[in-house]
Amino acid sequence: MKSIMLIALLFVSSSILGQSVSAESFILSIQGQYEIRMINNEKPKDPNGLADIYADDTEGAFTMPYCGSDGVCDPGYIFVSYQDAVVTETLLRSGVRRFRIDANGATYYWDDLGAGLYRFTNPSYQPLSGSPFELIHDLERI
Repeated sequence: MKSIMLIALLFVSSSILGQSVSAESFILSIQGQYEIRMINNEKPKDPNGLADIYADDTEGAFTMPYCGSDGVCDPGYIFVSYQDAVVTETLLRSGVRRFRIDANGATYYWDDLGAGLYRFTNPSYQPLSGSPFELIHDLERI
C-alpha cells in the first residue's frame, strides 16, 4: 500500500513540477510554419496569417505576428538562446503537454493540444504602444 501511495505521489509531483528539457531540442522539435487560426479568439488580420519557428545554431527564433485594433502591426520576433533559456515540460490534467519557456527575462507557454494544434501564450506581451496584455496565438502546423 505504501509503495502505491509513493508512486502516486511521485507521479503527481512530476506533473506539477515538470521536467527540464533542452531548449535546443525543444525548438528543433517544433520548428516549422504554422497557420494562425486565432489571436486572442479573433481571426488574424492580413498579412498576419502565418507564424514561423526557426532553429539556428545558437538560438531559436519565433515570429508570432500581431496587428492591434489601432492598426499597428508587430512581427512578434522572439529569440530564445539555447544556452540561457530554460524549458520545462509539464503534463496538465487535461492531457495537454505544456512547455514553459523562460528566456530574455520573460515567460512564454507552448501548449501541444494534439492533432497538430498548438497554443502559444505570451502572458505579458508589450505592444509597440499601450499597456502589456496576454497574447494568445492558436496555431495549426502546416
